[in-house]
Amino acid sequence: MRRRIGGGWLAAALALTAPAAEAQEATASASGGLSASTTGTAAMRATGGTDGLFLEPTLGFGMPVGDGHYDLLVDISFVPAISVGWLFGIGDAAIGPEAWITYTPLNVDDDYLGAGWDVYGGRFRVAGGARFHVDLGALYLFTHLGVGFELVHANWEYDVGPLHYDDDESDGGLVILPGFGFGGRLADWVGLTMRLDFPTAMHWDDDDGGVDFDYHSTDIEVDFGVTFFL
Repeated sequence: MRRRIGGGWLAAALALTAPAAEAQEATASASGGLSASTTGTAAMRATGGTDGLFLEPTLGFGMPVGDGHYDLLVDISFVPAISVGWLFGIGDAAIGPEAWITYTPLNVDDDYLGAGWDVYGGRFRVAGGARFHVDLGALYLFTHLGVGFELVHANWEYDVGPLHYDDDESDGGLVILPGFGFGGRLADWVGLTMRLDFPTAMHWDDDDGGVDFDYHSTDIEVDFGVTFFL
């Protein structure tokens, strides 16, 4: 009788502990799967996991640094921009084409021209080039270079006493856009990005009988935005 009672207690103990052991195994299996998945994602990025379309809207500011007349006439201005491209994974990096579009409402210093002047200026740029991108875990670095077209438009008024004069002019030129940047991913498909660009534009005398934008300009642009890896 005692043997039967002892065997019954043993069977009951095994029956109670079996579900707990199964739950621990299931938890360990799920944890291992999550760890493997996370490790796999990090490994994929470390081996050139960035591949495909990207879209990068930014907002920053441009600081004129030359030439002499340009940086005296134009002050620091806001620069909204958007870039789009396609990256092809190559080993532990990626490279591909990139295009930029920006429009800058120029912050013009009217006092540089003297009393009575009121000037508005705007600048549109479109360019194409290439981006080289490197993933460092959740962080990334990149550099890019592009060449494109710049259109500058300005209108002005001179109003002192009985004298009044107004005019406007637009002019196209060449722009070169080198730069670099870095960022960190919030998820696999999106990251916060900071970019530092050094655009240089060139305009020449076009002999059209109007006002000429015969100048070279260089800016330092600091941009902050979001990069979508699609």
